Amino acid sequence: MKVFEGIVVSAKLPKTVTVLVERFMVHPMYQKRIRRTDKYLCHDEVGVKEGETVTIQECRPLSARKRFIVISKLVANKVKATKSVSKTK
Repeated sequence: MKVFEGIVVSAKLPKTVTVLVERFMVHPMYQKRIRRTDKYLCHDEVGVKEGETVTIQECRPLSARKRFIVISKLVANKVKATKSVSKTK
């Protein structure tokens, strides 16, 4: 079974989200890394919103274009840099 990580770009349909999966490949002739993106329609029982990072897994066909299901949300640990201002006189 295929498992991907991607970003939710649309959550407008009921119980369906569109997930953008980004992968890198090496060009066969030029040996340069190329970014490739694919959009997948996924069944959503978790309740995700646009902009969240999710894990999706391949499953049986649920509709004409929906062949993946959202497994879980990924929580990104964002560390904000805080300025420490010292006042000296």
